[in-house]
Amino acid sequence: MNNSTSILRFNSELFTRPSAVLAFLVAWLLLATLPAHATIRVWLNPVSGGWSEATNWSGGAVPVSSDDAYITNNGTFTVTNDAGASFATLTLGGVSGTQSLNWSSGSLSGSTTIGTNGVVNLVGAGTKSLYGAITNYGQVVWTSGSGATWY
Repeated sequence: MNNSTSILRFNSELFTRPSAVLAFLVAWLLLATLPAHATIRVWLNPVSGGWSEATNWSGGAVPVSSDDAYITNNGTFTVTNDAGASFATLTLGGVSGTQSLNWSSGSLSGSTTIGTNGVVNLVGAGTKSLYGAITNYGQVVWTSGSGATWY
């Protein structure tokens, strides 16, 4: 019992010293300011569907600006985006089939990579704005009458 009493006293003395308190506060502040890791959102729907439908994405949530979104399942299908979207990264295109993103209006914000089997179709007369880098190994199809602004 005497040993445990001295250990407790040592611990209580440790946190009464200003240097220990300062070290604890600095460590806590550093941990509190670490960036959050991106959540990976994978398209689940093996057929066509809407971007903004949460059930089409892993985790049951639509990608947000800090998420990495993947539309890479094999097969031929179209994801429809008519309201814009924000993501950290978007990867479009699987190993086989054709994975298309029909973008009819709104802003896409984030870095986008279009793989060899990926297709982005700019459709409709709605205003479209792209904020972020785009790396294209696939296709971007700009339909006549489709307005877009690139930033």
